[in-house]
Amino acid sequence: MWNLAKIIIFNIIFGHFISTCLLGISKIQSDNNWVLIKLYNNGLLSDNQPWFEIYFWSYYWACTIMITVGFGDITPVNY
Repeated sequence: MWNLAKIIIFNIIFGHFISTCLLGISKIQSDNNWVLIKLYNNGLLSDNQPWFEIYFWSYYWACTIMITVGFGDITPVNY
């Protein structure tokens, strides 16, 4: 049980680290970033959104990075 708890805690901490890095990247490049492209342009967020909603979206992307191999940018062209 303790080993399972350590894995879960490590994944939560590492996901938090990646999500804060993603938020930092969006603050550095404020004119064209993932928040504007994926969230604002698709109507998922507005200009007066609380900070924790943007953090939850970045945590979602962090989990996507940790769990999957890619983002779907390279796709197969035939069977």
